[in-house]
Amino acid sequence: MIEFPRPVILLLGPTGVGKSSLANTLLGLAGGSEVFPVGHGTESFTKNISLRVGNWLGEADNPRFTLVDSPGTGDTNNMDCEHALDTVRFMKEVIGSIDVFVLMFKGTNTRFDGSMQKQLELFESVFGPEMWKNVVTEISFWQYSDQAVEERES
Repeated sequence: MIEFPRPVILLLGPTGVGKSSLANTLLGLAGGSEVFPVGHGTESFTKNISLRVGNWLGEADNPRFTLVDSPGTGDTNNMDCEHALDTVRFMKEVIGSIDVFVLMFKGTNTRFDGSMQKQLELFESVFGPEMWKNVVTEISFWQYSDQAVEERES
């Protein structure tokens, strides 16, 4: 098994939540120089799990880390089960262990997706309940205008 730079960060979340966009940002890539292709339509775009090693925010002086982008849950091709099993297999056979699980949610969605819950239950069965000590929640598509904040607070 290859030894990847730590931390190893796994991005998880529903289709269209912005996992690949966040991955590119963490690697310091923007403006079309992305290593994780980003979809802009209604169809699921990320079909396979992929991995990149880079420096934090793309700065050469920053520490190196490993970033893993995964297909989203709620896949438009009904491949949630296959994607989850492929992700678990990849983690076990290629990576070995995960240091940080980033659970992404779209700020415009007000409900927790059932397919995401099933995937989390699968990951917990594989990595154990201690995985929750290494979970970070990321909210994407979150508006910061005064009006948006006021609407959320009411």
